[in-house]
Amino acid sequence: MNKNKKRKAGYAALLMVSLLVFSVLFFVIDGVNSRRASSENGAGITVSAPEFSKKSGFYTKPFYLRISVKQGTKVYYTLDGSDPDENATEYTEPVYLENATAHENNYSMRTDVSTGFYTDLIEQRQTIDKDPQYAAPDYLIDKCNVVRAVAVDASGNKSAVTTASYFVGISPGQYHNCNIISVVSDPANFFDEKTGIYVTGTTFDHFLKNAKLTSHWRMWNANYSNKGKEWERQAHFEFFNANGKLLLTKDGGIRIQGGISRAMLPRSFNLYAREQYDGSETFAYEFFTEDKAFFPHIMTLASGGNQTITQFNDIMMRDRVGGLAFTVMDFEPYVLFVDGEYWGFYRLASKFDEYFIEYKHHVDKENIAIIKNGGLECGTSSSLNHYQQMRSFITDNDMRDSANYAKACEYIDIDSFLDYYATQIYIARQNDWPTANFALWRSVEKQDAPYADGKWRWILFDSNSTSMSADLIDHNTLAFVIENDELFASLWENEEFQKAFEARILKIADQCFDATEMDEYIDSYQAEMLPILSESWKRFYGKDNNKENEYNELMNSYKAFFDNRKAVIESWFEAREN
Repeated sequence: MNKNKKRKAGYAALLMVSLLVFSVLFFVIDGVNSRRASSENGAGITVSAPEFSKKSGFYTKPFYLRISVKQGTKVYYTLDGSDPDENATEYTEPVYLENATAHENNYSMRTDVSTGFYTDLIEQRQTIDKDPQYAAPDYLIDKCNVVRAVAVDASGNKSAVTTASYFVGISPGQYHNCNIISVVSDPANFFDEKTGIYVTGTTFDHFLKNAKLTSHWRMWNANYSNKGKEWERQAHFEFFNANGKLLLTKDGGIRIQGGISRAMLPRSFNLYAREQYDGSETFAYEFFTEDKAFFPHIMTLASGGNQTITQFNDIMMRDRVGGLAFTVMDFEPYVLFVDGEYWGFYRLASKFDEYFIEYKHHVDKENIAIIKNGGLECGTSSSLNHYQQMRSFITDNDMRDSANYAKACEYIDIDSFLDYYATQIYIARQNDWPTANFALWRSVEKQDAPYADGKWRWILFDSNSTSMSADLIDHNTLAFVIENDELFASLWENEEFQKAFEARILKIADQCFDATEMDEYIDSYQAEMLPILSESWKRFYGKDNNKENEYNELMNSYKAFFDNRKAVIESWFEAREN
């Protein structure tokens, strides 16, 4: 018995020691976690965000918005898009929201948003530059109520900001079947002289002091021409469909998008989903398809660039050539509001990246390489090497040799190449193409899937440059491309390729650009888009500077091009055969 008692006592002592060690470890680990939470969350205290009595949306009548929080916190709110803090209005009673259109225009009245407003500088240049006739709106533009609120506890700890957009007395139907997006960001992110991404700002001031105005006004340096992550700003996005239904709310990043179109109004944006903003790297909504979820991490709000008046080229290409063997962008029509003010007509577009290619062609995004303008857009250096090897092989070897041509067709999807070039040449694309604005992709590893064979395939994007106008009907774009694109020129030496190209471009002429069908398409587009675009023109040029005549002239120019282009192309091949 004594031995048993001693043994039990030993077990008890061992158990006590184990419990003591476990307790010490628990408190150490808990302390580490507490410090980590404190590091990540300020004081390590979670403050519940304010809740609004109504969700973002469209309301026919004015109403009082109630904001609720847990006891022991105060609420501060703003109505101008700015980030709320203790210096904002303290919430003490419901906020009355009415039709905000009656309120004075604010951010839309700024004239430091484009060098195109500096008409005196443009006139001094003695060049072909012309005043773009931008004007601050001379009427009360449509507006929504933007409410932003933060909760602050007695120790000064803040909650996340709650943001909502309320369209009161505005019907979504007045935007002619367009979706609506409200972008909300602290106004300093857009308009601050030093850090604002939408204004000319200090970058332009510095440019004026240190450069001669010898370039086109669209190329003058300004804040909005700056690129990179340091010029990305946090914003809140709310997407509504054409019936006013809220589709998605999202915190993300926003940047200015484009090349020289950055100086033009309205201006395009890239929208970024990042974990740092709200914990998610995707826009979790099926924007461009009804049968498959598509969660891009980057999307573009495209304003039209050089096609601001008609917005025609990109949309037409999506509709008419979307079934060919190259990749085209997806678009959805949107009306944009920035910090509560109407900002014109836009197209929400899928940014072409590995996510987009995965969605389009069902190839794992981890297995995708993308080249844009000769540089690596997505993938590893080995993919760039493969692209350069492909180009070198085709351009350095005699493509008249059937074995060399067969090897070239192992590098590239020849159908994609033919369709892409035949389409671009048919529409007389030039100026910034083919030496720029080109992109292609491939699967890095071959897999058992239709598009995972490792061949390069082409992506068509940014059709808003010089193309498809009446003055280009007779343009010999084939000769232009042979002269300026060594890849195409080398393949053109092969007779089999020439015959295939002739058959392909004439097939596309009948299948995609038939003159009668294009007349009907253009007439339909012209009628449908006129009321939508008229509002956008008025916003950026003033209500008395109507662009309808210019719009109709441009649409007639498109019709003339497609009515006559096929005969010109046929004449190229007739001349070659003779």
